Amino acid sequence: MADKITNFEDYKKKGSVEDTDIDIQIEDPYNFFNEQEREEYFQERQKEANAEALKKEAEREEIIEAKEKEEPRNGDESEKEASLSFREKKSGKRREAVKREEPDSYEDDYDEEADEEEASEGGFPIELFIRISSIITGIVILILLGIVVKVKFIDKYFVKDPDEVQTVVAALPAGYIEKNDTVVVTAAVSLNLRSVDNKDSDTTIVTSVSNGTELKRLAVKEDGTWALVEYNGSKVYASMKYLSVKESN
Repeated sequence: MADKITNFEDYKKKGSVEDTDIDIQIEDPYNFFNEQEREEYFQERQKEANAEALKKEAEREEIIEAKEKEEPRNGDESEKEASLSFREKKSGKRREAVKREEPDSYEDDYDEEADEEEASEGGFPIELFIRISSIITGIVILILLGIVVKVKFIDKYFVKDPDEVQTVVAALPAGYIEKNDTVVVTAAVSLNLRSVDNKDSDTTIVTSVSNGTELKRLAVKEDGTWALVEYNGSKVYASMKYLSVKESN
């Protein structure tokens, strides 16, 4: 039975045996190539494969060109005739549509002229009605804005609260009776207005007013000696000895 030799090393080993009847079967011929020979072998196979691919591509292009030359050219002319007939039909339809629309346009013009004549004869113009409506709407909006401003700002910050006024009037010094009248200074030269109702110290003098000055009296002491008056927005005390109540007319 023959031995199988798969590479050159096996061949050398087999050759050393003293056996003349040797049947060599090589399974892989690449095993007998060295590295350089294998590289050259693969390059040759690659060149052959590339040449075969180029040849097939050239044959395919020749077949395509031959088919294109054999196709009839009558198709282009038929397509042109079909497109021309379609355009003619389309233009004819447009002309018919224009002819049909012309009488309607005349009727529309006639209707507009009739409306203008009716408006000039005594009808109420629509544009005037729209303007009047817009003016009335603007006035209503302004009135509503005024009401909102009054309620939100004027009444809140500028109108005095009756409860606050009562609180101020009620806050009178002890032993004083509420008054709301006018008194006139009767002192010979001037009258001192004080921060307290006594004459113990000159440091309590706030200012002086001349004879004939009118003051608003807010309250009077129960014994009638001092009056609480208002002068330049401040509350001060004045001696009733030099004041007289102004008679109301």
